[in-house]
Amino acid sequence: MEYDNWQKEILKAEGDILVNTGRQVGKTMIFSHKIAQYMMDNPNHQVIVVSLTEDQAQLIIIMVLDYLQKNFKNIIQKGKNKPTKSRIWIKNGAHVISRPVGNTGDAVRLVPPLIGGDKRNP
Repeated sequence: MEYDNWQKEILKAEGDILVNTGRQVGKTMIFSHKIAQYMMDNPNHQVIVVSLTEDQAQLIIIMVLDYLQKNFKNIIQKGKNKPTKSRIWIKNGAHVISRPVGNTGDAVRLVPPLIGGDKRNP
């Protein structure tokens, strides 16, 4: 995979990230790669991704899983903690959850660190 310069900056960035781009430029894809890398680098951590709709929430999980399967297949948990439409566990104990929260975000009642939101309204 060859990344654009702005995508490389996101992969290297630490802390909060704000991306202001057009549609269909690879935001979800690059954040799915960043989430996978974060999970690998931070054992036993939980990543929560919020989206407006259930479809968007499932898409980020699909993209994280696709990246892991193509590049790090042996670290994806199986059995009881096998990937679902809303969660992926890896063998170091880290996992990602993706939740639809609607337009207002009222559905977010979770306390752990939040790595990012997908397609939120300002």
